[in-house]
Amino acid sequence: MGDDKWNGTRNINIIKWELGSDFQSVIDSFNCCTNEFAKNHIFKRLKWLGNKYYSHLITLLYLAVWHGYHLGYFMLFAFEFMCMVAQEQLYTFIAFGPPQFRHLINLWWAKPFCWLFGRLNICVSMAFAFLTFGLVKKEIWITPLKSMYFYGYIIYFIVWPTLFTFVLRPLIKKPKILKDEQNGVLIKNSPVATQINEEKKEI
Repeated sequence: MGDDKWNGTRNINIIKWELGSDFQSVIDSFNCCTNEFAKNHIFKRLKWLGNKYYSHLITLLYLAVWHGYHLGYFMLFAFEFMCMVAQEQLYTFIAFGPPQFRHLINLWWAKPFCWLFGRLNICVSMAFAFLTFGLVKKEIWITPLKSMYFYGYIIYFIVWPTLFTFVLRPLIKKPKILKDEQNGVLIKNSPVATQINEEKKEI
């Protein structure tokens, strides 16, 4: 008969929300019903674009319009997109970058520091991002953003892309199949292409 589930209308996962250490954990644990709807009915249906970044960006654009027409909503979701891109690039560097770095962060004593870094990162980044969401109108949120020198936008829109492009990316050595699939060019009969085709059939 299976196990009964009692979380059909749960909209927050408190444990993951309090203990998560990356941006994906925030998405998975907060406003769960809306995020699940966006993932299943918008993001997955855009796989025909062949590029998950395009799918993600359009999904966030829909959510911004759904919230309202104020600029603050669009600023928040644009910031979220750049945070997710930066996170994926960091994980790619960890997975396919210098093995010495990967070995270092996998040491038992380094794991608490990695968790703490991730936790502080999402707390600081979200505190900055949600200013435009909570204050909504530009006339209200522009002053506090100026007082913080727009540090969030500088980090995620300028500093990190520059660092990744010119310093970290040259150190990444990925199999050709992964490079092609990340760029949206799916190799015929590859594992990722097969998986996407199966998901399209399910949709």
